[in-house]
Amino acid sequence: MHTRNCKCAACLSDRDRAYEAARQLVELLDLDWLGFRHAIEVARSIRSGNIDWLPERTQLRCAVLRGTPTFESLLSDILD
Repeated sequence: MHTRNCKCAACLSDRDRAYEAARQLVELLDLDWLGFRHAIEVARSIRSGNIDWLPERTQLRCAVLRGTPTFESLLSDILD
């Protein structure tokens, strides 16, 4: 069983992939990088449809990108 801070190769690569996806999501949505945890909250909000707290330009980008394979893959890499 792996813990949150597990250092095995599989867990490290999962965290690296999640971190890189978070960076890409923030860049794609034209947000400022405020850290990995903030990116996770953004991804959770997008997935749940609760994006009212995001800037209007970000909401518009989400509406355009929602459902595209690349966008959904980024959300999946961050959250799953």
